Amino acid sequence: PLRALEVESPRVRVPLDRSGRPILPGPATESAPAAAKPGAPAEPAVPEKGQPAEKRPTDGLALAVDRIAIHDARVEAGPWLIENGDVSGRLSLDGTGTFRFDIDLPGLGELRNGEARVSGLAGESPEIAAEGEFRADLAALRSRFGVAQEISGGARGEFEVEVAGGRLRAAKANVDVPDLLVRAQDLVVSGPARGHAVLGESYSFDLSDTRVEKTGVFAKPKRTPLSVTGALGDEPNLSSVREALVKIGSNVIPLGLELAKRPRHILVRRSAIDLASLRELLPPDRPPLSGRFHVESLDVQLDPLRITGNAALDSVETTLEHGPIRVSGPLRALGTKLVLENGSAVVGDQTIAIDATYDLESGAMAASYDTANSQLGALLAALSGRSEVDGTLTSNGQLSAPSADVAALAGTGRVDIRPGRIAGFSLAKSVLGTLTALPGIAADSSGRDLSRYDDERFEQLSADYRIADGRVSTENLELVYQNAKAFLRGSVGIGDRSLDLSGRIVLSREADAEIAGEKRAKERVIPISRITGTLDAPRVELDQKTLAALALAYGQNEKVREKIDKTLGPGASEAVEGLLGNILGGKKK
Repeated sequence: PLRALEVESPRVRVPLDRSGRPILPGPATESAPAAAKPGAPAEPAVPEKGQPAEKRPTDGLALAVDRIAIHDARVEAGPWLIENGDVSGRLSLDGTGTFRFDIDLPGLGELRNGEARVSGLAGESPEIAAEGEFRADLAALRSRFGVAQEISGGARGEFEVEVAGGRLRAAKANVDVPDLLVRAQDLVVSGPARGHAVLGESYSFDLSDTRVEKTGVFAKPKRTPLSVTGALGDEPNLSSVREALVKIGSNVIPLGLELAKRPRHILVRRSAIDLASLRELLPPDRPPLSGRFHVESLDVQLDPLRITGNAALDSVETTLEHGPIRVSGPLRALGTKLVLENGSAVVGDQTIAIDATYDLESGAMAASYDTANSQLGALLAALSGRSEVDGTLTSNGQLSAPSADVAALAGTGRVDIRPGRIAGFSLAKSVLGTLTALPGIAADSSGRDLSRYDDERFEQLSADYRIADGRVSTENLELVYQNAKAFLRGSVGIGDRSLDLSGRIVLSREADAEIAGEKRAKERVIPISRITGTLDAPRVELDQKTLAALALAYGQNEKVREKIDKTLGPGASEAVEGLLGNILGGKKK
């Protein structure tokens, strides 16, 4: 053996075969026999067929060195490069050896305090076992491998690897990144991270001390538990990562992974997720969240996003601007759509049956609802903070929207309230008040008690409605009071609560008698030109033609009738009265 071998600044290039394995120097083949040197012993004869071959100590490299020292080595192997390599150790005749090394891997990192044990260097499948420490600049790795996402930070840790015949047989690594930064569009991961992996056994990744934030969606603060663990296959690629156990807060979510093929899939296995424990992950301006999300099985395909499977909402509660809403029901994922079937929503302690769909691609939403014997005031207070309209509600309808914009909301349905009240407003009172203020009627009406028409309560409010362009419109709104009935059409603004209605009100004979007197009282139809203002402060308008006709109709007395008959002839007063009735749409009783 050689006592020592020292090499300064060697430059080596190792070719790779088609499979990426290095082509190393080996024994001569029959097609290219090695030439015998003068004076060298003759090679043993090749045995005939069926005869055993003569055994030799080695068929390849036969070299022993007590001390090897290599300084500033540079080795190229395909796309891989080693620089500033310092290696020291010893090599035996049987092809075994031990070495210590420090090397730089440009674009990858540095290996320090490395130790390697080699064997079988003289054969076709040399084996190498190495361990040591590594350091890496993640920004340089990003550039080397063309990663689109912004990644930076300094990684450090320990490694152990075993290579046999150019193939990785075993690997183990611990990595610590104290200053990790990953930025992918609006997703940001920042802070210390730790990982561990043993090929053929397991892996783990801990982000508990890391802040993970997706703008406007979630923001995991530091010190909130977040880790991923799982079994690891024996191939050094993504196909070995086939399962994961995600721990976030107090929740444990088992996943199945298919990451080595396109499109990638994540299978969320049976689990129950406590949403209250995830509250701290939401942005501070988001409302609280509670309840449980039960997963039976969800197959999530990435890019493009598709979800299939079944889950359920169990009393999932959040807070709207003016009160809580709690939703329960089975959830089906049908590829691009999420469907809530036979669900229920509790708003203001009132239960509403709902079915809903959400389109993952467009963001479009659709829902149908049905409620019976609900308290409308409690519903409105929880939804809008206002409760001017109250009563026992029975309603159903269908809603849809291509986005979350209220102006894009569309739908149809029916509403029926019986009984109910409109705070601070009575249509019957507004009309009667207008009539009693007419010239010629005010004096006759003085002293009459109309307070019973001040009642805000109504017997029934019903309508079929349509929602479009930010307004709720109807052609058949019916509002029934004790002594009056209104038939209206028009619309109400969803955002500004503005009113634009018109129609007619029919006074009962009893109500008409308060103004016309018992003798001439009848069921009287009064056209309503417009109802404007807002739901908070409605304004009832009667046009001048209607007011003039009403003044003449209600202001008639016997002297006026006699003058008409005298001037126009007998029976003329009855003809005039009939004409006024036609104008007002009433029927003489």
